[in-house]
Amino acid sequence: MANTRLRKNQIFAGIFSALFLLMVVTSLFYISSNLQHSCIGEDCPVCEEMHITWQTMTSVRIMPVFVAFVIQMLFAALFSIILFSLEECARTLVSLKVELLN
Repeated sequence: MANTRLRKNQIFAGIFSALFLLMVVTSLFYISSNLQHSCIGEDCPVCEEMHITWQTMTSVRIMPVFVAFVIQMLFAALFSIILFSLEECARTLVSLKVELLN
């Protein structure tokens, strides 16, 4: 019972993290793609959207979380590469228990 609850919590946390990361990436993409727009002056809708997007990102203090997530993913990738290479080095005929009959 506790194991299924823990698994559900992990799935929920993963989905929430993915949505959070998607919000950050789309916000940064929107801001970077509209930096050089032709502004019409006061009450420009693009400027207002960029301002709202920037406020959303800064209000939740997203940058440290984003940087920590990227660093964590880099370490996970590095660890998996090292682990995979160690498994490949350990595969010899003796470790696989292959009998060579000629």
